Amino acid sequence: MGAWAQLRLLLWKNWLQQIRSPWFTLMEFLIPMLLIATSFGLMIGLRGNFENDHQLENYPEWPVMGSAWDFVMPTNTSNPSSAILDPMSLIANSTYNCPFFNLTWLKDGGVRLDAELIFSPITAITKTIMDLVKDRYTTTIGNPLFVMEPTNKIPLPKYLEVNMVVKGFETEDEMVAYAKESFSNECGNSLLAGITFNDSIAKRMRSESNLSYTIRLSNTNRQSKGVNGRHNFRPWNTREFFAIQFVSGPINPLESDGGYPGYWKEGFMTIQKAINNAIYENLTGRRIELINTDLMVNHFSRTAATLIAVVGWMLLYFWYAIFNSFDVARPFSLSAQLVNSLNPDIAMAYGITLLAQYETQAHGLHWDQLFTPPTPDQRLTVGHCFIMLLIDGIYLMIITWYIEAVYPGGEGVPQKPWFFLLVS
Repeated sequence: MGAWAQLRLLLWKNWLQQIRSPWFTLMEFLIPMLLIATSFGLMIGLRGNFENDHQLENYPEWPVMGSAWDFVMPTNTSNPSSAILDPMSLIANSTYNCPFFNLTWLKDGGVRLDAELIFSPITAITKTIMDLVKDRYTTTIGNPLFVMEPTNKIPLPKYLEVNMVVKGFETEDEMVAYAKESFSNECGNSLLAGITFNDSIAKRMRSESNLSYTIRLSNTNRQSKGVNGRHNFRPWNTREFFAIQFVSGPINPLESDGGYPGYWKEGFMTIQKAINNAIYENLTGRRIELINTDLMVNHFSRTAATLIAVVGWMLLYFWYAIFNSFDVARPFSLSAQLVNSLNPDIAMAYGITLLAQYETQAHGLHWDQLFTPPTPDQRLTVGHCFIMLLIDGIYLMIITWYIEAVYPGGEGVPQKPWFFLLVS
């Protein structure tokens, strides 16, 4: 008997079993439908908790100057703590938890801020650029808390003396080793960041049209705070350009600078601006001002076999739970996601997750968007999930046919496990 005839016989047998067990067949349809209807019913009923309309809001703009003024300039003048340097850290006799910079209170009522930038490699051009950056941050700012009203109870500093130091290294590995040792102490650390210049700048700046460099901050967010107001030092997520968003609306609506991960508060933007300005000055000779505003079908039954089947299902679900936990923390590549989608549970879970993202981040899923990811960071689409479910159905039918041939049960004649390799 040919393989196709055996498969047809197996399908006909299963069809008869379903017809002769109407209640069991009905439950096979009703339970999944009930679970799906409950899930989507809850999603629709609780839509107001995660899908809201938001009024258009204009956030105040602020200048990024690439100078010491960025440390004290708040992104929102009505909220002085929106500045990189928290005002509380500048108030004399205040007990501030883990200051961002190394601050020293002077006897004459001023405050000295010591900052440090490191770079690699050391060439004539990189030294010139970093000297220009140093000059932009080395200055004295009178009345640094100008957005706060002075009172007798809160003595404000008369001035802020910013002292920037730059240090070069021959290789990036040497610079990273120095930064790791320095960042072992996150509080009151004068080291702001490290800059690695590509050869396009270090060696061929005047002949290259594409200039690139890398800004390396601490491996944790030094300015990130938890609900208790204390620093939690959250790690950077460098695998995604866009944050995973499970609810609609702005990610950090209360933060005028965008909030976490803190490209402003951690100093990334001001350093980027300072280096860009220094490169511009080096190429043009024009100085820029410091301040400017510009499922598996199985044959087994009975007690022991049922137990094995249950264990098999549990393994499938545990596989999904473990894989999904790793995938959320650090997303796998598209090929890894497709291989794991050979488990139909994972393929189904991916499809439901993508569908939920379409509902919360866009206008729902349409047929013309089957192969369009909901976010630019993702490559997996609902179309991929459909294809993998079809592949899963095909290989599960093959496995079912094989098990039926090797373990036919009853009066059936079993085949050898390697029968498919033998000549018919």
